[in-house]
Amino acid sequence: MSAESNLPLRTCVGCRKRSAKKGLVRLVLIGSQLKVDKEAKQDGRGAYVHQTQECFEAAMNYSAFDRSFRKKVDVSDVQSFFRP
Repeated sequence: MSAESNLPLRTCVGCRKRSAKKGLVRLVLIGSQLKVDKEAKQDGRGAYVHQTQECFEAAMNYSAFDRSFRKKVDVSDVQSFFRP
């Protein structure tokens, strides 16, 4: 069994592709504000997205964050994180 097969996988809410957890950014909801969880250790539900502007915009266009957190989410705090 290879070491790669033991890596935890997560699905990007933007492009819907499964990737290794370490290759994705975890976003958490604090109140109604979305925050980047750089260490991926904050409590609560998280949504994973590739660290690309395309995946982030796709997630916003499809209301993926609203569905993931089951409520209306303000993404303004994290938009600058995904801009080049």
